[in-house]
Amino acid sequence: MKKIKILGKIFFLFVIVALVIPSNVQAAEIFKNNIEKNLALNKPVEGSPDIYIQPDNPSRYAVENAVDGDKDTLWGPVGNYPQSGNLIINLESEQKYNCIKFYGRTNDTVARTDKIVILASNDKSSWEEIASKSCTETNMILSFDDHVSQYVQIKMVPKEGKAIPAMAELEIYWNDPNAPQTLDTFTLSEYSYVDLDKTLTLDKNCIDDLGKVIPNEKVNFKFESSDPSIATVSNDGVVKGISKGKVTITATAESNGRSITVKKNIYSGYITPTPQGDKEEPSDAQLDMMTNRNYGLMMHFGINTFNNLQWSDGTIPVNTYNPDVIDADQWARVASEAGFTHIVAVSMHHDGFCMWDTKYTDYKCTNPESGNTTDVIKALSKACEKYGIKLGLYYSLWNRHESYYNDDLVYAEHMMNQLRELLGGEYGEISEIWLDGAWDKSAERWYLPELYDCIKSLQPNCQVGVNQTIGAKNGAITDPSNYKKYENIKYFPTDFKTWDGKTIADYDEPKIFTHDKENYYLPYEETVCVRNPFGGFSWFWDNSYNSGDLYPVESILQSREKLHSRGNVFLLNMGIDKTGHMVEDDIATVYKAADLMNIAKGSAIGANELASEKEKAELRQLIDECRNIEDSIYTKASMRRLLDQVDRAEEKLDGDTDLRNADITAWKNLIIKEKDKLELIEGNANLALEKVIVEASPRPYDNNFVPENAIDGDDMTLWGPVDGANESYIVIDLGKQQKFNKICMDGRTSDTVTRADTYQILVGTQQDSDGKINFETVLNDVACTSAKQTIKFESVEARYVKIVINSKTDKVPAYKEISVYNNDTQQVINKVALKIAVEMADSVTEADLNKVVPAVVTEFKAALDEARVILANNNATQAQVDESFARLATAMHMLQFYKGDKTKLQGLVDSTADLVEGNYTQESWTSLQDALSEANTVLDDLNAMQEEVDEAYKNLQAKIDGLVKIEKVNKSFLEVIIDKVLRLQEDRYIPSTWQAMLPKLDKAQEVLGNEKATQEEVDNAYDALTRAYLGLRLKPSKDLLQDLINKANGLNSANYSADTWAVVADKVLNANAILSNPEATAEEVENAINGLTKAMAGLEANPTNPSVDNDVSPVKSGDSTVNATKTGDTTNMMYPLAGLAIAALWLYGNKKRRKEI
Repeated sequence: MKKIKILGKIFFLFVIVALVIPSNVQAAEIFKNNIEKNLALNKPVEGSPDIYIQPDNPSRYAVENAVDGDKDTLWGPVGNYPQSGNLIINLESEQKYNCIKFYGRTNDTVARTDKIVILASNDKSSWEEIASKSCTETNMILSFDDHVSQYVQIKMVPKEGKAIPAMAELEIYWNDPNAPQTLDTFTLSEYSYVDLDKTLTLDKNCIDDLGKVIPNEKVNFKFESSDPSIATVSNDGVVKGISKGKVTITATAESNGRSITVKKNIYSGYITPTPQGDKEEPSDAQLDMMTNRNYGLMMHFGINTFNNLQWSDGTIPVNTYNPDVIDADQWARVASEAGFTHIVAVSMHHDGFCMWDTKYTDYKCTNPESGNTTDVIKALSKACEKYGIKLGLYYSLWNRHESYYNDDLVYAEHMMNQLRELLGGEYGEISEIWLDGAWDKSAERWYLPELYDCIKSLQPNCQVGVNQTIGAKNGAITDPSNYKKYENIKYFPTDFKTWDGKTIADYDEPKIFTHDKENYYLPYEETVCVRNPFGGFSWFWDNSYNSGDLYPVESILQSREKLHSRGNVFLLNMGIDKTGHMVEDDIATVYKAADLMNIAKGSAIGANELASEKEKAELRQLIDECRNIEDSIYTKASMRRLLDQVDRAEEKLDGDTDLRNADITAWKNLIIKEKDKLELIEGNANLALEKVIVEASPRPYDNNFVPENAIDGDDMTLWGPVDGANESYIVIDLGKQQKFNKICMDGRTSDTVTRADTYQILVGTQQDSDGKINFETVLNDVACTSAKQTIKFESVEARYVKIVINSKTDKVPAYKEISVYNNDTQQVINKVALKIAVEMADSVTEADLNKVVPAVVTEFKAALDEARVILANNNATQAQVDESFARLATAMHMLQFYKGDKTKLQGLVDSTADLVEGNYTQESWTSLQDALSEANTVLDDLNAMQEEVDEAYKNLQAKIDGLVKIEKVNKSFLEVIIDKVLRLQEDRYIPSTWQAMLPKLDKAQEVLGNEKATQEEVDNAYDALTRAYLGLRLKPSKDLLQDLINKANGLNSANYSADTWAVVADKVLNANAILSNPEATAEEVENAINGLTKAMAGLEANPTNPSVDNDVSPVKSGDSTVNATKTGDTTNMMYPLAGLAIAALWLYGNKKRRKEI
């Protein structure tokens, strides 16, 4: 890793600005650690009139937090741009002080605050200003001359148009300027990395910067590592990485009892983005993101969806999460068809509710108490794999549910454990992790280097981004429209920058940003909602979602093109509704955009084309059908929802001349969904529906929560009794005395179970002259177990019913609807669906049926006849009606089971009559017969459909093409050569050549005896055996050599000179070796004869023994006897050689012909 200068001038500007003022008050200005006590600690305190008190957490921003000694708690003065945020501290007696230290909230103090003003008083009636200072740092020291008072007031004066930020802590001290001083120790918020076995060097100028703070001539410097086993530091500030881990390097300057210390964190061996230096080039993974994943779909879905909230605080009960289904297949299919390259799904939002089966919390979708325990992320991962879509995950750093959230180290390990689950392989490849909520803590408290290293260790190509990426290290976040090159990366490390809801499509923003003096390349990922894209941002679905403005199709196109041209990524957010589906209008919008951008697939193709008159007519027909539905048997609320959709569709149809295909499809689907959700009145009419409220708990909140809303049949209205009591009640007049045995309480999802404890049911028969009703108790202390709860009891007869709700606290729940039923009454039989089915079936003509297979026609007519009978039968039960409807619907679903055209199949079957069985192998012929049998079965089947006919044709054609002809094999030449070799005498040939020939003979005999051998196998065996036959070598005659050796052995060595006799003796030895070697060739024998003959001819007489005869009469090397073989006449060999040559020519020609064929 490139050497990184740390603790350099830029870092110590922070120290100098914070600690150094003009020299005449320098000692008083510097904050000291040796002060005896903080005078403000836990003293009585008053704050600005109102504070951000939260009902569920009243201490969250309490004024006492400003003096409690805990910098993690906050005091939050009133919002809405007050003049100032005032804090008055009562020191309880007159105290001397000259220094106040102010700790602000990291992410907004400098951005919002203009200056800090200090005032003093002894009676709070008159105040004296004693100090003020412009707000330039999150943490500031205000020093002044000694002052004495009992009350100290701190005013935070906001910048124009800004709200006062929250404060972490305020401390008051008196400092003795003559005491020895240890200046404050500062830890720089930026940190550096060092690779293992690499070094980085501290900036030498830091020594001068440290020295400037201490006005003495001689200054001693010291560097120290908190853990040398992880990283060491030398006396001159060279840091070396030893092992993976985090250390703190401390730099200290000392002189005459005065010192200042600066600390800096070093990550050794951690994975980190690669600095760019002077280049502006993306990494390979960033380039892939910018080019192959530049248009993505973000999806918000979670517990907020079911509570009409965009944010929640982590206290909503798990059982409120209750989707009908998790249609992840729809999500991924729509994304694919709309041209999105990836999906970024919410795995956990700020509420801490997890959308996968994590083992580190019970606050998750798979909790047994939830209404649907599907692992959402796993289902989506599989669907994305199916449709070829990349999957990324949104993960909130901020977690409002976990109790140990503010224990930074413990919570960081919790996050890493969850990230290991998500990226460990079970959920497949994760293309990016989108981290949100960092603003709730200062950057260093998130352990971002550890999180980044954890993610990259598991999936190196996963891109990591932290929301609201760019800004001052201790100051404000920079709006994307104001990005400047080399600006600071507030949340580091990160691979891309983002700010949800902020568009940069019209800005040519820079790509190079800085952390710890190093430059990094960061593309931008823009996230905009498909609903309310230009303000209001609908991330999650809620009750108002469908009425929100949709992102204009042309604007989507323009934003994508602009962002892509500048190397950025466009994420379009859609909220999944509480049924677990995408919203139809959203789908229509992205489909039209995809069609306009020419990236549409499947159902999205043609989505932006103008709707045809036929499509409009079909929508009109559906509208008319819905208006003619018999509404008396359905609940008022479900009919209202259906007719609302019908009204909106009709308004569009009548008023919008620019309707596109996708719009028509969306409105059809919306109406059909509501039609499918029509709710039959349960067994009988709701006896309380639109009756009279006699009495209810004292005072509703306002006209939106009147008690009549509880019996109006509309689950979109609420009855909400006043808070402050431990019970509430409602009395309903049923209009007359009648029987009932069931009451349904339909409470508001978000608070019923948390607020309601028990129910009490009472009934009365009449009012007395004073209007008083004498009630009798039917049920007592019925536990509230769910938001929608049915309470059953023995049948009673009464006119008045009173329901009492006992609350757990002084907070009472609100109710959508309260219904009263008598299950003993006769059930209303619903024949609407059957009537619609008969009407549609009657429109099917005989011409239509002539195309359909006979079996379906027969069943269709029988089902229709039965339906007509049941429709006319006033005594038919609901079960009979439902069964008849199901039968007719099933038959109607099969009306496109068209008869197959068998002409081509019959022709193919007929063509097999000319094939001869004997010409083909048994195996291929049998396979053909099976296919032929199947084809004839299809031809005979009157109900065979086109798919079956096509399959039979395809199968039969394949078997015809697969017929294997029987090949006639010629083995005559192989037989001849085998016979010839078998007649040879082994002892006449050199053994090695004979042994080399035997395997070829065995193989040839095997092929000759194999009835299934192919011509190629025969030819190959013939070729190999012929070559082996030609490789045989005859044994040579050694008679002459033996005679010559005998003659040499008969000579007397004493008769010859020593030199010439030695030559003869050597040649005799060689000749004996050749004579005894059965593998000796003719050439070797002849060479031995020639050598010995020559040696004997060269013998010279011994001059000392002249009487000996020197005539050895050697045989001449050219003597014909030497060459005589005695193994056969060479003339006789010509005939077999000629035969072999002819056979070889035939073999060559045969192979050539086969290749040409």
